[in-house]
Amino acid sequence: MDKLTQKYRLKFFQDVAFIRHMIKHPLDTLYSIQYENKGSVFSASFWLIILYVIYIIDRYYTGFIFRNVIEGEYALGMDTALFFGLFALVVGSNYLITTINDGEGKFKHVFIGFVYSFMPYFLFKPWTILISNVLTLNEQYLLSLANTLIYAWVAVLIFMMIKEMNDYTIRETIKIIFITIFMMIITLLSLFIIYILVVQMIQFVVSVFNEGVYRFENR
Repeated sequence: MDKLTQKYRLKFFQDVAFIRHMIKHPLDTLYSIQYENKGSVFSASFWLIILYVIYIIDRYYTGFIFRNVIEGEYALGMDTALFFGLFALVVGSNYLITTINDGEGKFKHVFIGFVYSFMPYFLFKPWTILISNVLTLNEQYLLSLANTLIYAWVAVLIFMMIKEMNDYTIRETIKIIFITIFMMIITLLSLFIIYILVVQMIQFVVSVFNEGVYRFENR
């Protein structure tokens, strides 16, 4: 193994481990990502895969009392498409909105920042999944409280990431978040309309084809 390969491999492991700083020093971590070349697209992609795995485990292996899916009904294909599609929509929409609103964050930094903001999820969600398998229905409030704290913590880190990486004020950050949500809704509606039009077009072509075959066979 040459020295260059060792150097890149060491850098990757350092970037993967760098996420731990989001717990105690989120502002310093975000600054380091943006200006000190800490973190990388590869390390963020690694953590994104971990995020997906935890999401799937949470969806299908949370205690059966608290599970939202019917036992034995798996839709991994749809879950995968929704997970990565929604993540791409959120990151892409936020980057486009910040770009046209004088944001300073590059796409690379926004992507890394979004993924690293899920550090509380990586750290605590596996424990709530394990605990959910021993809790009773009367103790559901404990699980709900834990999940609420995790998601709230992640939301705060994402808010800080958008604010710090783009040098926004709190008011500007709130405005950007609402515009991003609005853009996501418009995008989803547009995709839904396109889907309906494509389905109708396919149905029309199939019906015309079937009619042509019928007439040809009954000449």
